[in-house]
Amino acid sequence: MIQQLQPATWMQEALFVDLLLAFAAALGVLLCLRALYVLGRQDRGRKAEGRERRAESGEQNVSAFRLPPSALRSRSNQGMATIEFALVMPVVLFLMLVLIQTMLLMAGQLFVHYAAYAATRAAIVQIPLDLSQRGEPINVISIGSSSGKFGAIERAAVLAVMPVCGRDDASGGSQVDGEEFASALRQHYEMLGETTPRWVDTLAAERYCYAAEHTRIDLIELITDADGSSVQMRTLTGGTHSFGMKDPVAVRVEHRFNLSVPYVRAIFADAKMPTKHGETAYTNITALQMLTLEGVDPAMPMEPTLPRRDQRIR
Repeated sequence: MIQQLQPATWMQEALFVDLLLAFAAALGVLLCLRALYVLGRQDRGRKAEGRERRAESGEQNVSAFRLPPSALRSRSNQGMATIEFALVMPVVLFLMLVLIQTMLLMAGQLFVHYAAYAATRAAIVQIPLDLSQRGEPINVISIGSSSGKFGAIERAAVLAVMPVCGRDDASGGSQVDGEEFASALRQHYEMLGETTPRWVDTLAAERYCYAAEHTRIDLIELITDADGSSVQMRTLTGGTHSFGMKDPVAVRVEHRFNLSVPYVRAIFADAKMPTKHGETAYTNITALQMLTLEGVDPAMPMEPTLPRRDQRIR
């Protein structure tokens, strides 16, 4: 598949979404204030009409049962405060949840772009390795689960995106063994002589499984036209592919970002999916990074034909 190379625009899109949400929040507050002003004016108008009717009918109140003006004002203010709270609180709570989910989504954008960089960095280091015993010589890579080089690229992306992942089944139902990953972390801290953090036992396995199951990488070859006017991307599919020395290599990472904030997740969701902890919503985040291959020319220079002279000082 060949696509036209486009510059990354996620930052512009994120800033546009933030400005849109800020405008929506300001508009919501203005509407609430306008509603409160209209309600207050209508309440004052009804009170004025009541006083006028009582004055016209000559209604006389018995002073013994009349409440003092301060008590009437206090009761009226309490009622207005209750109405204001009932009107404004749901709107403020909704806007707070939207802003929290937006903040988490921005963090997800950053981590997915870092995962794309980590995967691309792994690609330019792994592809030049000589794994001829596995069918992957220098500057050659096989696309698939059996490839050692491609597996290392996938693991780099999975580990980079783990901090913002959701939680998935780590008890063996997944194709990825999360408990094995958590056990390796425990051994790492034991070798350092440090106490194993609590998150290793409670979160590491499930988050690793989620990241591995919901993160996809594509290795991309960049093709330049003869005149160098444009660059196109070709996604590498199954089989063996070779690269030249210092060729550009790009990796695209697509991650299903878990939307964890209730009530507002439907605004950002692309679809829903089942997990160990119930059905959850997600949105797709895609990032692309490109680096230059660190390959070397395996061919050695020709042996010189001129005889060497011993120029050591005797």
